[in-house]
Amino acid sequence: MVYGAIAGWYAQVTTIFPGDDTLNKIYNVDKRTAKGIEKEMGNPSFTPALAASIEVSEVIKILLGRGELLRKKMVFIDLLSTEYDIVPLG
Repeated sequence: MVYGAIAGWYAQVTTIFPGDDTLNKIYNVDKRTAKGIEKEMGNPSFTPALAASIEVSEVIKILLGRGELLRKKMVFIDLLSTEYDIVPLG
């Protein structure tokens, strides 16, 4: 699965294979009280477009068996500051 999330000027993308516990690491919170920041920030049209482009590139890399995947790591994107950080999810 290729996962992406957006909120305002921010996005995150990762690739998850069967058996990976990445989603538990991302969403290890009480879902009854958790609220998404996107409700406050909104979502400008360019943020999902960028996240989707990165997600599509991950799928193509999987299908072709080429390139370095974002498996067990996540790219965090800050479009307001034009910063991209890749963080290992160990």
